[in-house]
Amino acid sequence: MKIIHQNGYSVDELALYRHTIYKNLVDCAKALIGAMRQFDVEPDDSRNRENCEFIMDFSVDPDPHQALDSKVGEAISSIWSDTCISRVFDHQNEFYLMDSAPYFFDEVKRIASPDYIPTEADVLRARTKTTGIYETRFQMGQLSIHMFDVGGQRSERKKWIHCFENVTSIIFCVALSEYDQVLLEESSQN
Repeated sequence: MKIIHQNGYSVDELALYRHTIYKNLVDCAKALIGAMRQFDVEPDDSRNRENCEFIMDFSVDPDPHQALDSKVGEAISSIWSDTCISRVFDHQNEFYLMDSAPYFFDEVKRIASPDYIPTEADVLRARTKTTGIYETRFQMGQLSIHMFDVGGQRSERKKWIHCFENVTSIIFCVALSEYDQVLLEESSQN
């Protein structure tokens, strides 16, 4: 909504998402490697065994101004290109992987460059765990729209009721791409 109704993001605002995108990229790679291990899928390229170990041991630097290590980008790119990935995706509804993971993997070389500034497309695909309630207000013709982003984690769901006071309409948005995926917090439930 910010992009459509509030003139988008400034370069400084985009830069604030860099750490989140680095974290999403590495977390997605770790989830993919975890699925490879869960389903006994070995990399076809023997160098990717080392790349998998490197990624699993890697932690994103908490400093939001720190660039991503270029070796991380190279390792993820190599793993993503490995022919074994199609065998992992045969099980894609049996493990959690962000729906934007393929996008980030395809863009890994750009994201891992030292002068990386996220694009609006990157920001749209970035995910953070929402805690609390965030409100965005905008005008659409004569209507004043108040949009609330509420936490999706179980502990946050009790707080939703407070958003419904003096409301005339509610629109729930869900991801169609996740209808057959397991929950991140409970892998035996959809």
